[in-house]
Amino acid sequence: LSSPQIDSTDSIAQVEEFSDVGDGFVVVAFWSTGRIILVWDGRKHIDINLSTDAENDDLADKFKDGILQQLTTVSVRLRDTQPRGIGRVVSYLKDMKTITSPIWA
Repeated sequence: LSSPQIDSTDSIAQVEEFSDVGDGFVVVAFWSTGRIILVWDGRKHIDINLSTDAENDDLADKFKDGILQQLTTVSVRLRDTQPRGIGRVVSYLKDMKTITSPIWA
């Protein structure tokens, strides 16, 4: 399995593989603007966590499509998009609107 190309031109990805965890393996890749963690249980289950500094569905779709092209017997069962936020406030960029001055001013 080769990894689909992720454009990390601003840095070099550091990749670590761990095969001494049960029957499967774990692959972790970090670069300055994100990370990917892939866990395979050695049987039928694969978890992939892709996290980037920017909300970029195109990047996630490109990565997913690359994996599905190589592993033709797998399918996506669950895809969660996790927004960014501060404290207990969660904000999607698409839900934010630009204002020139605070509404309380």
